[in-house]
Amino acid sequence: MLDRIIGEAIGTFIFAFIITVADTSSEYSGNYAHPFSLGGGAIILMMLAGFSADPHLNPAITLGHFLRHLLYHGFQSIALVEHLLIILVQFVAAIPGAYLGWGLNVAMIYFGPTNQATDSQAFIAELVFTTLIVSVALMIGKTKDSRILGCVGLGATYMSGAMCVSYYSGACFNPALGFAVNIVKYSETNHHLKDTWIYIVAPFIGGLIGGIINSLLIIGGTEEKEETTDIVLRGDFD
Repeated sequence: MLDRIIGEAIGTFIFAFIITVADTSSEYSGNYAHPFSLGGGAIILMMLAGFSADPHLNPAITLGHFLRHLLYHGFQSIALVEHLLIILVQFVAAIPGAYLGWGLNVAMIYFGPTNQATDSQAFIAELVFTTLIVSVALMIGKTKDSRILGCVGLGATYMSGAMCVSYYSGACFNPALGFAVNIVKYSETNHHLKDTWIYIVAPFIGGLIGGIINSLLIIGGTEEKEETTDIVLRGDFD
């Protein structure tokens, strides 16, 4: 459990730093570098710690994982506590990462609907692509392909989402990153906090939907499901 917590803390800290320093646009989070930093960062950090601590780096993925566990194995209080602890660590670790990125960046970014988009458009954009990200992430370890290939697939999903909807929402797909970045921006300007709920609520709903989709798509009997390793939270959760 300790290695898992350390992996989440380090990985989410670096993830927040990467996103903050890569995007130099103060207009909205989603300039030309953003898709590559988001997708590439996910691949790098999964491979960095994925074989020892197997981090999620995203509370939406953790929520989807818990829902799948709940559907397969029923409610277990220890599973709930551990998933909640990991989500807490993700939120806490992202904040200093975003502050460090602000220290290096010329303009602190924020996540919010762009001038060309409404709140509802940004919400749908975050919901749809977070659902895809969680669905893909939870499939890692459930197929016969290697985990390295799965990490690349997850990074590609992040990147395609950023390329598609940066124009609308800034492409966050991660409640911890959305919260941390906007908190830091608020400490700088006292603005851009009111839309933060979009980047928390929409990804969490996407995590629930992604967990359901993943559960429906996994084919096999109960024994096969129990023996197959999960993306990150290893066998003691399943």
